[in-house]
Amino acid sequence: MLLTRRLKGLLILSAAILAALAWGFWPRAVPVETAEVARRPLAITVEEEARTRVKERFVIHAPVAGHMRRIDLEVGDAAPQGAALALLDPTLPAVLDPRSRAEAAGCSSSC
Repeated sequence: MLLTRRLKGLLILSAAILAALAWGFWPRAVPVETAEVARRPLAITVEEEARTRVKERFVIHAPVAGHMRRIDLEVGDAAPQGAALALLDPTLPAVLDPRSRAEAAGCSSSC
């Protein structure tokens, strides 16, 4: 009698778990956007950060190391004579460990 009660309880529990899994994985309708079909010009706008592939490279020499900021000029823009075309931000300093800090301070190994 006790075994049959336990068996019935396990069967009901497993049936409930299987029913919950079936309900969870059952395919649902996906909402879609519909529109009238017509011939019109296609206009697509992409507004994302990207990497530029440059055909012509120009080397710019700077007296210090740094990261160049984004250039605000577009192709064909006129640049006034003597105007800054590129701005450099200094690189972030590296974290100094005790040995590097001692070397930077000019101490020998006896410091």
